[in-house]
Amino acid sequence: LTAPTLLCAAYGLLLVSWAMSNAPFAGADETSHYVRAIGVGSGQLVGPLDPYTTARFRNSPTTLAWLNDATRAVTVPGDRLSRTATCNAFHVLSSAACLNDPQTIAATTVVQNPVGNYQPLPYMLPGLAIDHANGPFTADRLGRLVSAFLCWVFLCLAVKLAWNEKAPSLSGTALAVTPMVLFTASIINPSGLEITTG
Repeated sequence: LTAPTLLCAAYGLLLVSWAMSNAPFAGADETSHYVRAIGVGSGQLVGPLDPYTTARFRNSPTTLAWLNDATRAVTVPGDRLSRTATCNAFHVLSSAACLNDPQTIAATTVVQNPVGNYQPLPYMLPGLAIDHANGPFTADRLGRLVSAFLCWVFLCLAVKLAWNEKAPSLSGTALAVTPMVLFTASIINPSGLEITTG
């Protein structure tokens, strides 16, 4: 096996490991990006404005204005949302055991999404994959795997372009692709694709 093949295989294994072992919706802002992927996958490229009220951000009008510039309403089909998706968010000493009961929302729901006007392209294929999943946690993992695969393709392309038949030629790529790059590429969000294509 050549060095590029081994490096690409290692990236692929790490991406799949993180996508499957990290608790559902535990990635940075992943619940919002998940909803954005659902919207894009179902043809809602940019939904109607759905601003937050001052009650939630009364101490920071700047934050409120910034959020409301991107916040849109997204219609989410039934069985795609969980009432417990963020049950352990911001509780660093709590386990993810509260996710064992997903409490799936059966009805179609309109969700206020603070990333509702983000560029749609990175969400397209994960959103289409989510549409074929059974339940929110399976949908999250399936969306992650599709997103990770896209990132992996670009990482392997970078490895191929850097390779000149000598192992040191891959040192720049190996140093640039940090564990945080791989983690970001293993969750549903546009940043993984932005980083790996860069």
